[in-house]
Amino acid sequence: MSEKKESEDYTAVQKKICESSKINFYEVKNLNSKIISLIDSLKEKGVSWDMVKAQFEEFRDVEQNLDYCFKIFNLSNSPETKQKHQEKSLLDLFLYLLLVEGVFSKLVQIITCLLIENDHDLYDPKRMEFIKDYSKLDKVELFIKLQFIEIHGFNLLVNSVDRELRNCIAHIDIMVKEDGKLVNKRTGKNIDDFKQSISHLLDMITMVICVMDFAFKRKMQVRNPKSESPAP
Repeated sequence: MSEKKESEDYTAVQKKICESSKINFYEVKNLNSKIISLIDSLKEKGVSWDMVKAQFEEFRDVEQNLDYCFKIFNLSNSPETKQKHQEKSLLDLFLYLLLVEGVFSKLVQIITCLLIENDHDLYDPKRMEFIKDYSKLDKVELFIKLQFIEIHGFNLLVNSVDRELRNCIAHIDIMVKEDGKLVNKRTGKNIDDFKQSISHLLDMITMVICVMDFAFKRKMQVRNPKSESPAP
């Protein structure tokens, strides 16, 4: 498949998502450009091929995690589960936490690493040092990484997560009623837009994975021009 055709394929998926979810495709295109530019410039920046492979393998792990999340999403929206309102809401809470911790945070990790490899400095105030390699990124708090990538223009992705909702779920500050309605224990207020929060996060993650898949595959094929698919 030609590079142009592959590009058209992933942008077609993104356009459909934007149309159905009322997301500005122009902003998504800008996000695409940033991600593609970071991945394309890895070789120009003198990054070792082992690092490129490591990034690609990390990305594949994210894709697998998203597949698991979609299975839970489908289970949650099955006719049988929909009849059990409380169980469905509990399953949705679990799904949102998995999406944030198992998929979103890993995408943020990859983008943070790509920025560092492209000579952007990440300062960790907790350890009072600049992070210069991938091995130390796991010790940096997600909040610091989010600030870092937002400064570099990834606000569309950063804003796709409701951090207050994530914290409420993680700290079990949500009460699930028998009818499936969610209540914030600390404020006593109903959480009415939870379904939209899940859908929006899934949409943004899917669109970012689409462009990363295109850019990483192209980078791998440049290294292996005779191969039809990226080397494992």
